[in-house]
Amino acid sequence: MTEREKLKREIYLLGQTIEANALTLACKTMSLDDKEALKRQLTIRIAHQRLLQQRLDRLSPGLEDQSRRNLR
Repeated sequence: MTEREKLKREIYLLGQTIEANALTLACKTMSLDDKEALKRQLTIRIAHQRLLQQRLDRLSPGLEDQSRRNLR
């Protein structure tokens, strides 16, 4: 699996977690303390996802192919 594929997979899985967290926040039976903790985690996850996306955007497919050729 290439670095690009790994990043895409991690971004996807993080997106799934963020989506699940957002749905959980809508739950009316959750305590206020738990909601606050989940909001903090959600903020961190969203920031991490943005950083991963920026890293993916900087990773040029051409450079990755060139790196693989240099390893041979």
